Amino acid sequence: MADSKLVDDLQTETGKTREECEAALNAANGDYNTAKASLNLYKPSGVDVDAGGDVYIADTNNHRVRRAPS
Repeated sequence: MADSKLVDDLQTETGKTREECEAALNAANGDYNTAKASLNLYKPSGVDVDAGGDVYIADTNNHRVRRAPS
């Protein structure tokens, strides 16, 4: 279960519902920055992983590539 304070902070920063924030934190194993990045994706269109385990996400409508470190 996600930490309530982190859920509240995420909800304030992103404007997403409590349920969306809890799900994002649970999927990110409690990592706030990873959860926040996942909530801010806009039309992700591709994903890749480098040899070191870092994940790169093509965030199409935000015109950037997001990196989630391993």
